[in-house]
Amino acid sequence: MAKTKKKKTQKSAKLNGQEYMPPYQFWCEKEFWADEHVSRGMNWTQRHLYRALLQATFYCSTRPYLPKDDDQLWIIADAGSKEIWLENKAAILVKFQPIKVKGVELWAHKRLMRDWIKLLEYSQKQSKRRK
Repeated sequence: MAKTKKKKTQKSAKLNGQEYMPPYQFWCEKEFWADEHVSRGMNWTQRHLYRALLQATFYCSTRPYLPKDDDQLWIIADAGSKEIWLENKAAILVKFQPIKVKGVELWAHKRLMRDWIKLLEYSQKQSKRRK
């Protein structure tokens, strides 16, 4: 009786890469500061919270999106307290767009989605090279 080879299941990028954990994050400081809303429209606290959210998006449980729940967002943003988050969230969340994924309301960010797609493509390319 011949042994049959079991096919390896391939991870799908169609799930927005949810199963993918990037080894690093694209970050362009110049792009961050070039945004006038960030450089001139936000105070230092809002910039800190915004930067923390952008960086957390790649590693949080809802990656590449952020949850819409303030109870989670103030912690992810490193706000120190929910009150600080609530005082500053309006200036920060204008940079995100609401999105619904599988019935769950989340926050998306255009530049981060672009970077996420690049990371997924690079990961798939490297995976194919290794095979």
